[in-house]
Amino acid sequence: MKLIALLVARCASDADAPVFLCSAFELGGYAFYQRHSMKEACKFLARTAIPRVGVETREVIEHDGSVAFLYRFFDSLAVVAIGDANYPSR
Repeated sequence: MKLIALLVARCASDADAPVFLCSAFELGGYAFYQRHSMKEACKFLARTAIPRVGVETREVIEHDGSVAFLYRFFDSLAVVAIGDANYPSR
């Protein structure tokens, strides 16, 4: 049970792609050569999922043995937390 990534992004309703404001990654459990690709996979998951989530909506997405928790606020901010499959939803 571990948290892999936490991302905060701004996504206007008319924008296609979100703008990442800050992000944090814990990739110590992956091999050195896998860390960059895992980081890019987390960013890709967030970049594609945020525009599809409705405003004031919480979504849980399972992808390749990890779980992404998304929440999009009414003021065009979105938060994404990506954890392993055992990470609790609360």
